[in-house]
Amino acid sequence: MFLSVFGAQLLLALLLGLLLTSVMPRSGSPNDVMAIVLLAMAVFHLPLGWALGGAAIRAGGRQAALSGTIAAAVLLSIPAWFGVLLLVSGQAVLYLLGSAVVVSIGYSLGFAMTGRAARVAANAVQEEPRT
Repeated sequence: MFLSVFGAQLLLALLLGLLLTSVMPRSGSPNDVMAIVLLAMAVFHLPLGWALGGAAIRAGGRQAALSGTIAAAVLLSIPAWFGVLLLVSGQAVLYLLGSAVVVSIGYSLGFAMTGRAARVAANAVQEEPRT
């Protein structure tokens, strides 16, 4: 579930970015301050996604594990949208690479969280009473 939600959000951001860059005129020179702010906001979503997704998973149960996984996928893929803003605004390649690194870290965090969610869901199934 994590991969499909994360991948769909990433693909949507990429397609929208490519569409916008093809129809918008090229902007002037890159703005380092704007690029740094966008990159910082992308980085800010990593601990936010980890904390909120983890909190939902820790609630226990299969539904909580699924909710936490989906929440983590959505929040940890938000840096892709900041990468699109970097692309559309014509920022330097270094900042685009930084954005790709942040998205990769988000994917890695979510992948690690998925394992924890699977353990929570498996324990919940074992603890359910049989009728």
